[in-house]
This record gives sequence, structure tokens and C-alpha cells, in this order.
Amino acid sequence: MTNKEVEIHLTDKCPHDCVFCSVKKHPFPTPSLNEIKKDISISFKFKKLILSGGEPFLRKDISKIIEFAKVSNKYVTIETNLTLLNEKLLRKIIKAGVNELKISFHSHEKKVYKKITKSNGFDKLLKNFELLKKYKKRIKISTNTVITKYNYKNLNETVSFLAKNYSFLKEIRISYPRFYPIKNCGKYSKKHLVSLNILKKKFKNIINEKKIIIENLPLCIINDKRAKKINWDIWLVKKGKLLRGLEERYFPEKCNKCKKKKECQGLHKYYTLYFDNNFVKPFR
Repeated sequence: MTNKEVEIHLTDKCPHDCVFCSVKKHPFPTPSLNEIKKDISISFKFKKLILSGGEPFLRKDISKIIEFAKVSNKYVTIETNLTLLNEKLLRKIIKAGVNELKISFHSHEKKVYKKITKSNGFDKLLKNFELLKKYKKRIKISTNTVITKYNYKNLNETVSFLAKNYSFLKEIRISYPRFYPIKNCGKYSKKHLVSLNILKKKFKNIINEKKIIIENLPLCIINDKRAKKINWDIWLVKKGKLLRGLEERYFPEKCNKCKKKKECQGLHKYYTLYFDNNFVKPFR
């Protein structure tokens, strides 16, 4: 279990309202510092901890949370939209021991970014990327682009933009939306999602960049060795309870004949609420 990851939601508040996000659709009371410490303690077997939200930087006690996690020698990642960061805060969390910032970057086009996030934070995002250049040797920096109907046509351009302008990035992730194990999590709007039959053609044109990692998609869609780097077995700690399998992997019946099933990420089971399984083509 020590090589697996665990995630803790620090808040449901966020300056963005991303079309694919489930958190604001299922709000929860913001946990106290003591409650978060309890959740971190419950996850003592996990060496990798993801602090997410909402937006974690809305918490004034974020550095205390990091410090408590580091007592257990955890690798601490913060998932953030980066728009609330400033140099004082960055220095503070680095001193506390944070290992990685995973930045939401859903498009290199300002209009598309606004369409997805429903915010005007694009300029601040780019400004803070310039700030991170100064600290690139002190913290790992990665990005994540969630696939939607608004950005999938220009995924290659977005990846190229990141690779060209921010060489300090260690990983450039492209991911299909995740579904969290909370009440009514299946009630997503189909209008924001892209079927895998469409994406299969798109991934043939993604640039050959070693930093790119593709997650939450089956191997028969991406057919890419980079997918093997992904740890899809992410657990969730919430309200003092450890919940297994944040991803809840799903495999259509055809997948039982695939020789690569054991190394495949599969897909989330709620995908079938909107699309069929015609995308599956097992490796023989």
C-alpha cells in the first residue's frame, strides 16, 4: 500500500467553477485543521498525499497542514489552479516541505480557459508560471489538462505551448474527467464530455514529448507506454474514513480477452451512463 496515493479535500470553495468538477455540485463543510490532521493520520500507510479541493490555497493554514503531513515523511502534492499564489505564499509552503504543485491548465487559449473554468484567471495563471521559474529547483512542478468538448480539438497545441514555454515542467498530464465516490456522482452533464471514439483519433496526433502522461483512459484508446507511469489506485480520506479506489475502474466484458488488461487504467464506470462500449478493441 505504501506506493499508492491518498487524497484529502481541504475545501469545496474555489474561485473557479469548472464544468467537469464534481466538488461544487456536492458541497461539504470545510474540515477543521484537527479534522484534516486526523485524516492524514488515518492515511499513515500511504507515502504520497494529494491535497486538493476546491482550491487548497484558500486555506490560511495550508502550511500547517503540509508540516503535519511531513512529520510522517509523506510526499506532498498540492492540486491548484495557481491563481491565488504569490511569492510570499510560495516561499511559505516550500519551507513547510511541499514536494509538488500540480497546476490545472485546461487550455492555452484565454477564451477556452474561461469557458471551462468560468473565471477570468488566465492572466494571473500565466503570471504565476513566471514566478515558478525562479523556484524550479526547489519544487516539482507539473500540469494537468482535463479533456472536455471545449479543449479536445486543440490538445496538441496546448501541450506544445506548455512544453515550449515552460521547460521546467516535470510532467504534462492529459486526463479524462474523474468521478468521485460521493452521492449522485453519476449525474454529470453529457454536453461537456467527449466520447472515446472521438478521442482515439485525436491522440494519434499528440506530440512525442516524454513529459506527457495520459491518465484515466484505456490503453486501447491511447496505446502509449506513458500510461504505465500512472498510479490509478488513488484512495480518498473523508470525514475520518478511508475510501478505496477513487477512480473505480471499469472494464467492459470485451476487456477480459485483452492481454494488456492488468496494466490498463480502464475507465470510470459512470462513462456507460452516456456512451456505449464500441471503443473497446482488446489487444490480442
